[in-house]
Amino acid sequence: MKKAHEKGTEMADYITNIFLPPNELEYEKSYSSFLLLKKKRYAGHKYEPGHPPKLQIKGLEAARRDYAPLLVQTQKKMLNILLLERDKKKAIAYVKDVVQKLMKNEIDLSLLVMSKKLSRPPKEYKSRAAHVNLALRLEKDNPQTAPVSGDRVDYVIYCSASSKTSESACLPSEIKSGRYQVDRDYYLEKQLKGPLLRILDKVVTKPEDVFQCSVIFKPRPKYGIFSSFLKKRKAELEGCSPEEKSKKVSHMIFGNR
Repeated sequence: MKKAHEKGTEMADYITNIFLPPNELEYEKSYSSFLLLKKKRYAGHKYEPGHPPKLQIKGLEAARRDYAPLLVQTQKKMLNILLLERDKKKAIAYVKDVVQKLMKNEIDLSLLVMSKKLSRPPKEYKSRAAHVNLALRLEKDNPQTAPVSGDRVDYVIYCSASSKTSESACLPSEIKSGRYQVDRDYYLEKQLKGPLLRILDKVVTKPEDVFQCSVIFKPRPKYGIFSSFLKKRKAELEGCSPEEKSKKVSHMIFGNR
């Protein structure tokens, strides 16, 4: 790398001397490994004179703010493994593990929360994205606390009856309370798969296999078919002493035997 810096500086000086002033060429950096997807979309292990080496990402999803933190974190770490460690098997294993954890509901909710800013009042939008529709719903529920123009809206995509993602956004607190369930298929297909597949396609023979999952989390209903019965019995036990609870539970199970 030291020689690369020396040759880069030499080349810049040579070309500067060929052109007439005030044209001046300056050497900036070299890469020890480089992945070019297309024009202005690349990643590389960058070395600049006088600076420690680091991963540089240009034009990829990890450098943008409109994707879930899960993708940003996964893409960055995968590129670090590919470009810095140069370990293709480890990168594949890492992505597979993220996919498995997502589909088993083992990913922290904070990594699924997206955020977008309202550039105008929600009602003035002609084309309404997910964060706008959520803001409109919140305004209808409680105008005093609803987000307004200039605010950022944090949201999660949940499993809804609508086929449109724009109509399937909710607050993170609504996921925590159990009111809605995270749409894990959305985060796999629309967040992780496309951006990671475009990179893995350059280095893996069958990149689609990385996203296959054999285990899928299914939320359990709290009470199932006995919901109304159990809720009623639970209400009867509230406020009772331990002795009274024991007697009532025994009566519920065995009756008047």
